[in-house]
Amino acid sequence: MRGQYVEPITEDLKEKFLDLIASGYTRPEAAAALDASARQFRSLCNPQSHRYDDDFHRRYTKLTEKDGEHHSAMIERLQTAAIERGLRSSDRLLEKLLITYHPDWSIHRPQAMQINFKVDEMRAVFAELSDDTLEKMVLELQSKEQGQLGQLGQGDFIDAES
Repeated sequence: MRGQYVEPITEDLKEKFLDLIASGYTRPEAAAALDASARQFRSLCNPQSHRYDDDFHRRYTKLTEKDGEHHSAMIERLQTAAIERGLRSSDRLLEKLLITYHPDWSIHRPQAMQINFKVDEMRAVFAELSDDTLEKMVLELQSKEQGQLGQLGQGDFIDAES
């Protein structure tokens, strides 16, 4: 392995590193693939480092900007890894992938957006009500819940002895 700061990072290594970053590799993964340390490449992006390389820094920053080439490739790598792992060993991950990609499984998708929308509508309506009115409504709902629970008689359950 290259020693930390012992051997310089050549232009060829910089190009290979940036290609790996564009392919969705993390900085440590890309450096390890090139038998170097992530710290060496980080120093190329640090203006306070004597190894700073302005051109490399600009190119690395462009690749790693939000929704940039690195981001897209990383998502693709993660999806591929998730599919492989789901197929190989994770029932839960496989289920999530099916929910995401298979139309027949779409009924299992969370409906959080609809719920949040209704809550916001309710807040708007209830903002107009007085505290006393809200308190009465809560007490009424609680008593209805208690009444429904109390209506379950013993006849609703099968007796194990019969």
